[in-house]
Amino acid sequence: MSEAALPTRTKTAFGVGAIAEGAIGIAFASFTMLFYHNQLSVSGTLVGAAVMLALVVDAVSDPVIGSLSDRWRSRWGRRHPFLFVAPIPLSACFVAIFNPPEALSEWQLFGWLATFAILMRTALTFYHVPHLALGAELSSDYIERTRVMSHNAIYSLVGGALAFFLGWTWIGATEGGISSRSAFGALGAGVAIVSALAIFVSAWFTRDRIPTLSAPATNLPPFSVRQLWDEI
Repeated sequence: MSEAALPTRTKTAFGVGAIAEGAIGIAFASFTMLFYHNQLSVSGTLVGAAVMLALVVDAVSDPVIGSLSDRWRSRWGRRHPFLFVAPIPLSACFVAIFNPPEALSEWQLFGWLATFAILMRTALTFYHVPHLALGAELSSDYIERTRVMSHNAIYSLVGGALAFFLGWTWIGATEGGISSRSAFGALGAGVAIVSALAIFVSAWFTRDRIPTLSAPATNLPPFSVRQLWDEI
């Protein structure tokens, strides 16, 4: 790590990655209930239960991925391998959420949503936790780290605002509006593509910082459930 000011391009590249979390977070929160309850006639209770299950699993996956990332050793460092792995499964799961097969029953739709919401949240964790850790490691200077995380916060807001505004614009411009199943499918695909590109751009254009990032401590205990519990 260096005390010198980071190049603007590095801070920008890091921040761009937050577009993905903002866009997927807002799109999922804004349109999932509308799609499954209003469009597919799944009860609000089941939709809420599916989302709750995903969040429960997320509460476990966050510390697990964080602990694994802290210990990861590779020529790409300990954070970037996760950033490069996350976008494709994250995008695929988000597309699947808004494109369930035709003629599924209510409980089958619940299972579909719960499964892909859990997988989506897990894939998002593969990006989100190492990405935040990367932001803290780009500089050892307090002020510079604050600037880095300011970029992250700004781009997260941009991603969320774009997903909300463009999502409603798209649905409003589609024949049938919220009654059009295809409008939600296209919305899911659009948000997924933008999110995947944002993460890839962030990972690719911060990779030059890998040699300056801290490596796992040599005395760090190996990953285990007991060790994870002690850390928590």
